[in-house]
Amino acid sequence: MSEYTVDDILDMIEEAGGPANVDLAAADLDDINLSTGVIAWKFMERACDPDNPPPWWVKGHQSWGPPGALNLRGASLEGASLRGAILQGANLSGVNLFAATLWDAQLQEVDLSEARLNDADLPRVFMEAANLERAQLQGAYLGWAHLEGANLQGARLDDANLAGAHLDRANLRGASLRFATLQSADLSGADLRDADLTSASLPDANLSGADLRGAKLEGADLTGVKLEAAIRE
Repeated sequence: MSEYTVDDILDMIEEAGGPANVDLAAADLDDINLSTGVIAWKFMERACDPDNPPPWWVKGHQSWGPPGALNLRGASLEGASLRGAILQGANLSGVNLFAATLWDAQLQEVDLSEARLNDADLPRVFMEAANLERAQLQGAYLGWAHLEGANLQGARLDDANLAGAHLDRANLRGASLRFATLQSADLSGADLRDADLTSASLPDANLSGADLRGAKLEGADLTGVKLEAAIRE
């Protein structure tokens, strides 16, 4: 159970003059619901002016739901616990989530571009169609994570554990996955052009239909990998 309510979070952002000055390091935010629906309700409940929206509101980019979402851009959530938290569609770009815990969190279509997620614990997280472009995920645990259709272009995933992760149709172009664990991961139809998979572990991974042009695979373990219809050159 979160130590903060939704109103507490929104008030913090307002009082700080914007999300970049919010410090929620080591906060307990387990099961908090900051979904687009909740944010839309708070927008109406607080009689916010659409022409002068509060700093916690950002125009939604998601393909479903209300036209607004939570804005936590640049906030500090280092070491925070967000088990089961609901943040679909939120703007978390540039957020510091170093060593944070996000078990089973719902982060579909979230903007986490350039976010810091090094050593974060994200098993079974739901991040379908999320934007993680240039995000730092070195050493993160993403076992069985749902990243279908996610944008991980240029992301740093060195030493990350993605065993059993769902990465089908994901964009990993130019991503660094050196020494990453991808055992039994589903990378079917993924864009891995120019990705660095040096010494990565991929036994029994599914790379069917993946685009591997320019990918670095030196020293990678490809035992039992499925490569049907994969594009290699």
